[in-house]
Amino acid sequence: MIEDMERRRIEQEREEAEKQKEAHRLQVQSSLPDEPVEGDAFVTKIRFRLPTEKVITRLFHVTTKLKVLFDYLVVQGYHQDDYKVLTSWPRRDLTEMDQESTLQELNLYPQETVILEER
Repeated sequence: MIEDMERRRIEQEREEAEKQKEAHRLQVQSSLPDEPVEGDAFVTKIRFRLPTEKVITRLFHVTTKLKVLFDYLVVQGYHQDDYKVLTSWPRRDLTEMDQESTLQELNLYPQETVILEER
């Protein structure tokens, strides 16, 4: 009886955490800026190598803050608490960088491949 109650409590907590995560994802999605047009001189192309080996690509303005890149990953289902975001060469952990830095300041321009690695 007590074990069943404990199992239900744990399941309810997990479900509540999932609901909160989804609500946060939707909120972040609504705040993301539109993707800029390719060919603009002030646009950078970021390729994300996911843990599944799949690669997704998105364009950002070079003046975009690193936080927006992380927000984009949240929308894709990859929260910064669960994944490190690393540049391929030289290897840098972007999750340790100032999120107010722009992509250009971090030399993520004109293109970059970043790797998501589970924590």
